[in-house]
Amino acid sequence: MRNTLLILILAGLTTTPTWARAKSVPLPEATAPTLAGKTLTITRRGEKPSFVAATAGKATFALLGVGAMVAEGNHIVRENNIADPADSVEAVLVPLLVKQYGLTLTPATGHAITPGNDLKQITGAAPGVDLILDIRSVGWNFNYYPTHWGTYWVGYGVQVQLIDAKSGTVLSDMPCGANTLKNPAAPSKEALLENGAQLLKDVLASESWQCTRLLAKDQFHVVPENLPEMPAALNDPLALFAAAHGAAPAQPATQALTPATPPPSSDTPPSQPAPAEPASAPENSANH
Repeated sequence: MRNTLLILILAGLTTTPTWARAKSVPLPEATAPTLAGKTLTITRRGEKPSFVAATAGKATFALLGVGAMVAEGNHIVRENNIADPADSVEAVLVPLLVKQYGLTLTPATGHAITPGNDLKQITGAAPGVDLILDIRSVGWNFNYYPTHWGTYWVGYGVQVQLIDAKSGTVLSDMPCGANTLKNPAAPSKEALLENGAQLLKDVLASESWQCTRLLAKDQFHVVPENLPEMPAALNDPLALFAAAHGAAPAQPATQALTPATPPPSSDTPPSQPAPAEPASAPENSANH
């Protein structure tokens, strides 16, 4: 568990998240016609992934800081009842695939829970079906800008696999990530968490919608006219929030990509440099 948490936080502080380096495998065109009439089960994980709430003060204390970020992030999720964004991915993506490929969802409601990410664990959780759609959140977080400590960006990553349950073959596999790194209306931590963390919930919902639409199009070849429209309120929650509160953009988008040594503060030794800035989503999962 400790190693998993460390990987998650490092994924948010390095140039490219580890999960994003996985090779994307869209559903082969030759395979698509063979899916008609097959049964499909959805698999998910039993627990939400750890949420990483990265602040400048905590980032300077290495592994102790990592633990504090994870502890605070998980507290925020529990305290504000923040849903796993994979719930939204499942709710929107599954009906699209059932309709497009003539699948039978088994059971018609709910999904199977798998204890881990191993292929055998996934297939073992859904016996007696033809196909498994495995959906898992691989990371979610908020993080400060090294050049502008008082403002934050939000990120989310998801991975979806379509698996032949009987042979244990992965037919399609694609990760997607979305974030607000380049959004000029960068909010404060307080803004993200006020009113039951409503702004954070809205941003995560927006990112899950972005990934759902991208995966439907790029992974499963759903034609654009069949893609459901993202709710208008989720197109850019940060801009809507800033407009509603009379707030100007906190910083130009270009500054968000410029690492710098932060100024000293009361809880951060001035000799410590800022952590390396994370990158946005992988090429196949840029904000669409």
